[in-house]
Amino acid sequence: MHHRLNCALALLALPLASCGGQPSSSSQSGESTEDSQPASSSSKEDSTQSSPVASEVQLFDDANFRTGLLLKSTSTTDAHVVKDLDYEGKAEPRDRTIWQMAQWWTPFDFQYAPYSYSDGYHIYQNESRTLKVNTDKGELGMQLNSWLEYQERFGGSRTSSSQTWSHFLIEQNFSQSVLLSELSSLRLSFDFQIKDVTLFDQEHYNPSMHAAQFIMYFTIRNLDFDNFFWFGVPLFDNRGNEGKPSYNIDQGFEGATNSLIYRMGQNDFLPNGVEVGKKYTVDVDLIPFLQDALITGSTATANPPLAGWDWNKCYIDYMNAGWELPGSFNIESTLSRLSLLAVR
Repeated sequence: MHHRLNCALALLALPLASCGGQPSSSSQSGESTEDSQPASSSSKEDSTQSSPVASEVQLFDDANFRTGLLLKSTSTTDAHVVKDLDYEGKAEPRDRTIWQMAQWWTPFDFQYAPYSYSDGYHIYQNESRTLKVNTDKGELGMQLNSWLEYQERFGGSRTSSSQTWSHFLIEQNFSQSVLLSELSSLRLSFDFQIKDVTLFDQEHYNPSMHAAQFIMYFTIRNLDFDNFFWFGVPLFDNRGNEGKPSYNIDQGFEGATNSLIYRMGQNDFLPNGVEVGKKYTVDVDLIPFLQDALITGSTATANPPLAGWDWNKCYIDYMNAGWELPGSFNIESTLSRLSLLAVR
């Protein structure tokens, strides 16, 4: 039985998790790579010649997951790659890190999950999680049972907001970044489906502390500052849809980045909400919402986290997407046809 609780007021009571921890450097895998820099015709002011600048840049590399994923450790403390999920040698070779996968706070380390192949899908599955990848369709499926994980860790559901919670995320550092001010549009598009959301331990369910959230995050940086902010595209929350834009600071738990988290309002790209079992297509230009996020971060608080930021110096360099389950749930989803097209 699916329990989809419409507790809109509780949305503000539980800040959206850790956004996957600190955005990772590609070098964590041991593969050497240069830091990505904004692809701008003016990024090298001392250059006497300007090289051609592409009118369109696809920021996602390997959107079909053909090169596999590098699995990270179970803790955000000293996070590092523990296994190459290379489909038992069937993945295409890579010369640098592209996709990584986070499994924060699971008691069942996914690096030991057995591999199988069935009907076009590469499958890894252990006690509490399943990863299914179809590299022809560019489809990535996730299943996670946090109830099993919390029984193993705590003997039942989480009872304190200070207790860490289960994550299942994919992430990518962009190999090329672009200055947002030079773009006419930054179009995000993909398909997704929430196939199952089942609540366990309903007796102890507290919507201010327990949730099932499926979301995509990007990080936005500035050439003149060392900090960054999280930009969220909320896709599903079992407690109800977050229709209007919102923000908070990522703080108060292990792995927090103390950065601004800005989330789009779902009304702007999924106005009818999301129902379990239905397939959805997202196709939205992020530029106006990124501009609003910068205004919010520059003015919304007494000590604005983005004070002094100039839109002309902002660029996008990272994304993660997937599930955070502070509550005791079994979830299943698919994500496919990923695209982030920067158009000048």
